[in-house]
Amino acid sequence: EELPVGEVQMVARSSASGDYMLVRLECTPEQALDSETVRSTLLRHVPSVAHALDSGSITRLEIDVGPPGSIPRNPRTGKTSRAVDER
Repeated sequence: EELPVGEVQMVARSSASGDYMLVRLECTPEQALDSETVRSTLLRHVPSVAHALDSGSITRLEIDVGPPGSIPRNPRTGKTSRAVDER
């Protein structure tokens, strides 16, 4: 099962309770993806994320579904970074 998304970005962050992952997705309103659908699909199809949660390597998984253009882009190239470490 594939999700109908444009851009995807994985962000590693820290909080008082430990490291966590934020997954940002862009999709059009017609695609109508909700966070829980994205989360369950991601955990089913990306075993390393499920393992990181199960093992405590990351404390939580947050999903942010936004419209096209909502993920920050490099002002020079217009490209998004696939992975960002904000820890």
